[in-house]
Amino acid sequence: MDLREAYNTLEIDIDNTSVNQSYIKKQYRKMALKYHPDKNRSEGSAEHFQKIQSAYEILINPKSIR
Repeated sequence: MDLREAYNTLEIDIDNTSVNQSYIKKQYRKMALKYHPDKNRSEGSAEHFQKIQSAYEILINPKSIR
C-alpha cells in the first residue's frame, strides 16, 4: 500500500494541507468503528478493517513504507 492508497482508504483528501496526526487518528477511529468486524457483520468488513489498520500505520509513520 502506498501513501495515496492509504489516504483513500481513510477517506482523507491527499491535497488537504492541514492533515496532521490528530486528523489521521480521528479518521482512523471513524473508519474503524464503521468497519470493525464486531460492529459490521457484512461480507468483506474484516478485510476492509485490515486495510484501514495498514493505512493508519503507514500514515502515522510514513518512513515505514516498504
